[in-house]
Amino acid sequence: MKLLGSLNSLLDMKRAKPIGLTLLLMSMICSSVLAQNVAPNDHLYWLRYRTHSWGRYYADFPVTYNKQAEYAKSRNLTQMVQKRQYYRDNGKPRTRVFFWEFAFDTTGRITAFSGGRDGKPAKWSYAYTYNDKGNLQRAEQINRKGQLTKVTQHDYYTQGDVRLHFFELNKKGDTTQQNIQGSLDTITLRSKDYYYKKGKLKYTWVNEYYPNKSAKQTTLYNAKGQQEYVWSFECKEEGVEILKHKDTSTICTSKEYDADSTVTEVSLATDSRGKLIKTVKKRNKYGNLLVLTRSNETDNEYIQTDSFEYDENGKTQLKHAYQNFYNGKITGEWVTHYDTNGNVTAKNVKRYKKGILDTESHEVYTYDNQNRPSQKEVLLADGKTKELIRFSYE
Repeated sequence: MKLLGSLNSLLDMKRAKPIGLTLLLMSMICSSVLAQNVAPNDHLYWLRYRTHSWGRYYADFPVTYNKQAEYAKSRNLTQMVQKRQYYRDNGKPRTRVFFWEFAFDTTGRITAFSGGRDGKPAKWSYAYTYNDKGNLQRAEQINRKGQLTKVTQHDYYTQGDVRLHFFELNKKGDTTQQNIQGSLDTITLRSKDYYYKKGKLKYTWVNEYYPNKSAKQTTLYNAKGQQEYVWSFECKEEGVEILKHKDTSTICTSKEYDADSTVTEVSLATDSRGKLIKTVKKRNKYGNLLVLTRSNETDNEYIQTDSFEYDENGKTQLKHAYQNFYNGKITGEWVTHYDTNGNVTAKNVKRYKKGILDTESHEVYTYDNQNRPSQKEVLLADGKTKELIRFSYE
């Protein structure tokens, strides 16, 4: 694979020389050059896409999140209560037990979520409604007195200049945040996004596209209309210089296809400090992710690694291993195994302090005669219980 070999050799050269060295990243023949990835911690780029829905992700089902609704529907769940108890280091249970209660609609989506200390009224609750396409439309936050304290609304549009309008209201009914995501103008090949805070416009993004609708450039303007930052996705055949720009990120993504239709995508991005972030994604011929790694090439440090395993058909996920790093040192490692129905069969977690293993635990599920989880126990390496969740249903 010429592209990966060439990029890696260039990056190895960079590690062996001073950080201030200018690096020329060459686009190789046989690789399609695309404009895509932006670092996930690039706050200003992603701010326009950040909306809130609270709590819908906390059902402790033994499946991946994208299969939770299907899991609840297949078991005809209408209501579920989780009672969670934590244990001390000596293995004795703590006195407080907490509950989370969920309600589901006929499609398995969560419509209500509440919680607090067991034996007492709910301390908080949330209610959710969905549009006719199944997208979350409205979420309401309610306190223990039954008072509405916060509302978020997602309005989707298929025509006009706006494709999504998100807004958040506080308990007084004041708008605290608005995100407006614009539709692509097929004539000008542009779109605009807006972010409002407490009723005032804070940022405007102007997005430019190529005729094939891939990203070309995004320019950020502040409330005064002054240019604040640029994300450039232009990848030229002669290469892209990685330089220290005050207000510009350069993102260049290349793809290569193997004989077995495996796709390897390498994204190289620089930020205003001149940091080079490399993201590698490898997918099988069905589009399922096999490997994802993200690294800070300037400091020669990993940020994240993911690996996935599938059964013989390449479609059913059997394993996911994830590692997270901070300043080049590992902070956590999660390995989850699934059966062919998507159920979690084992989950092991390792947590590190300053790169040294601190705790290790694994999760064990127990099921009732209707194949619903009845208990989830988190055990430490020495066999002591760290956490116990009991499930009940109506």
